[in-house]
Amino acid sequence: MKHLKTIFLLIVVFFESCNLAEADIKEQSWKHSEGFSIGDWVSFNNSTFLLSGDTIYLNDQPAAKVISSKISAFGSKRSITIESLQKKDKGIYIEK
Repeated sequence: MKHLKTIFLLIVVFFESCNLAEADIKEQSWKHSEGFSIGDWVSFNNSTFLLSGDTIYLNDQPAAKVISSKISAFGSKRSITIESLQKKDKGIYIEK
């Protein structure tokens, strides 16, 4: 039974630590959750926001960069953490 708990814990940790690919980030709409904000809603399939590599452009001007992305256990929740280019403030956006 102890081994089963250990295996389950390792699986959960693995799923918690998965990162999103750039294409996955671009396909989603993101809602501001906390901290630094570049807007209440961010979607990369419009002319306002563009994601190139890890840099987020707002109206063709670099505004922030994606410093991490997470997929929760079993892919049920996704989030990205961004950082402002000027002040290095951090903010979190969640998938909607």
